[in-house]
Amino acid sequence: MTEANADDAATGPNTEVSVDADGAHVARPGSWRRPGVARRRVRPPAPPRRTFMSSAETPRFDATAAAQQMLDLDQPDQQQPALPAQAHASPLTTPAPSWALPAPLPGTLTDRGNAKLFVKLYRDQFRHVEGLGWFSWDGYRWKRTGGEKAALWAAGEMAEDMPDTDPSGLFSNRDLHHHKKRTLSTTGMRALLTQAKASPDLSVDPDTLDGDPYALCTPAGVVDLHTGLLRKPDPTRDFHSRATSVAPPSRPRPLAGTASCTTPSATTPKARK
Repeated sequence: MTEANADDAATGPNTEVSVDADGAHVARPGSWRRPGVARRRVRPPAPPRRTFMSSAETPRFDATAAAQQMLDLDQPDQQQPALPAQAHASPLTTPAPSWALPAPLPGTLTDRGNAKLFVKLYRDQFRHVEGLGWFSWDGYRWKRTGGEKAALWAAGEMAEDMPDTDPSGLFSNRDLHHHKKRTLSTTGMRALLTQAKASPDLSVDPDTLDGDPYALCTPAGVVDLHTGLLRKPDPTRDFHSRATSVAPPSRPRPLAGTASCTTPSATTPKARK
């Protein structure tokens, strides 16, 4: 059989030949066609192909990143987002404690400069009474016992707290070191206290001490014997060295002999009516 006959046998009367997208002849059973004539059939446009992401392009679960995110959420110092009302509010500032503040320097690197600094720092803690010596404030009265030792120790604490450098640049580090070393000596501290006791803020006349007969000093405060009112003790105005051993009761009681002035007696005419 020749090649033409083979084509005719393959494409019989009931065979339909069409051309695919690649230009190849495809024989399908169909209606009769005339030999040697290729019948073309127009196919509808193919639908768009769907693209699928391969397994290599799929994002994988990162366990390390997830663990780090969980740790970040557990951090206690994470700042919470501010509310609309708090967005424009100014943050509260907490004042620094006294121990965090730098120690002051004297105005001059002399005994008088040290004395003025001592008066500035301890004007509410020490008083000097002529002929009696140093007194220290114990919360409600001036106490003589141990006053001189307390003043001497406070002078040493002040000298130890003096900084080694001057932020203003007025004194050199060498001058400050020499002055601090001298002030820490017993001679330097006694010279400091000798001048400080003459200060008007620390010197008290002996007649002023316990000189108010109508002020009664107690552990709870000072009682005004004119009114019977109790007030908080003030080291700048109260110069008591003696005090009662107990505090007054919380509720004021009427003094003896004053009941007839506040409550009518049973023998008065008004009471008999």
